[in-house]
Amino acid sequence: MAKRHRYTLGGRVCHGPGISSWVGGRLVLPSFRKGEPVTVADTAANTEPRKLGVFNQLARFIIIGGGCAVIDFGTYSLLLGVLGWPIWLSKSLSFILGTTASYVINRKFTFQGAGQGNTTAKVGAFVVLYTTTFFVNMGSNQLLCVVFNAQEAWQFTLFWVIAQGLGTMINFIMLKLLIFRD
Repeated sequence: MAKRHRYTLGGRVCHGPGISSWVGGRLVLPSFRKGEPVTVADTAANTEPRKLGVFNQLARFIIIGGGCAVIDFGTYSLLLGVLGWPIWLSKSLSFILGTTASYVINRKFTFQGAGQGNTTAKVGAFVVLYTTTFFVNMGSNQLLCVVFNAQEAWQFTLFWVIAQGLGTMINFIMLKLLIFRD
């Protein structure tokens, strides 16, 4: 049984038999009019992903980061407020969960350079970056809690937001420039 191909002829989408060949990077299919061949543009040229501009990447990063911040803050609030765990442990575990989600989602939807080059090296660079960010995030959160003698829920929330904002800024710049270069 012959394969059927989808192609355009005079602006119309048509289907035809599977007798085809590649000529000069173009797919040539048989025509149903007077034996003239019909050419179809190479589909590979049309399927290359469009590069996102830095503002589009930043917008995606912030939207995805917002969702991951919900994971982070929800975990932090549960562990600290409900279960009564220490600040450092609550913040550590919540950071790890939120960061892992952020990496997986941003790798797919924000940075096109994620699948190019040495992915093992990128994972290693990611680990170094997020380890650094972890200590900046943890340190700033812990420092603010100690310096301002945090006792109220609003203080823990405010200090979490400040630490998260600092970490987000560092992460976007370093992910864009070093890890997921386009």
